[in-house]
Amino acid sequence: MTGSTDKRLSARVKLLLILATAVGPIILAYIFYFYFSDFAPAEGTNEGHLILPPRHVEEIAAEPGKEIPRGQWAMLMLTGPECDQDCERLMYLSRQVHRGLGKDAERVERYLLVGGNNLSASFRRLIEADYPDIQVRYYLRTSLNGVFEKVVEAPMDGDYIFLMDPNGNIMMYYTSDLAGKPMLSDLKHLLKISTIG
Repeated sequence: MTGSTDKRLSARVKLLLILATAVGPIILAYIFYFYFSDFAPAEGTNEGHLILPPRHVEEIAAEPGKEIPRGQWAMLMLTGPECDQDCERLMYLSRQVHRGLGKDAERVERYLLVGGNNLSASFRRLIEADYPDIQVRYYLRTSLNGVFEKVVEAPMDGDYIFLMDPNGNIMMYYTSDLAGKPMLSDLKHLLKISTIG
């Protein structure tokens, strides 16, 4: 009698262990999800703001032959014909990020998208003296606003750097406070895992 009771008890313990192994993780996950959410990992590791869904560079009405080519990563900065202190700071930060990429810098281009058909003389001198490697493209202000206002509130007045992937997708943007080391960190990561551009 004692032997059969021991066998039944042993079988029940085994059954409980099997059930605990199967159901235990689900119960623990439920408890952690609802009661200890502070321990959950962050949604992503990117520093910049994702653009969902991404905008495509072809949405910007470009002058024929002056389109931003695909095939490389690109930093896009929007501006008017003048460059104020915020604009200068953003151009400086984009240059520093570009230099910080080291040998990968050749995989990234920098573009200044000008809303209008000309730059002021002082802005032109600034580019020639300090930023000769930046490529300038002219667009109708309404064309730029039509695309970028769907992403940020005041694209021409605010200071943003948009990031375009080699397929022409404008997929992330950085405010001036994220345009230095945080952007460099994201770009290094993207270039490391990217098999294109």
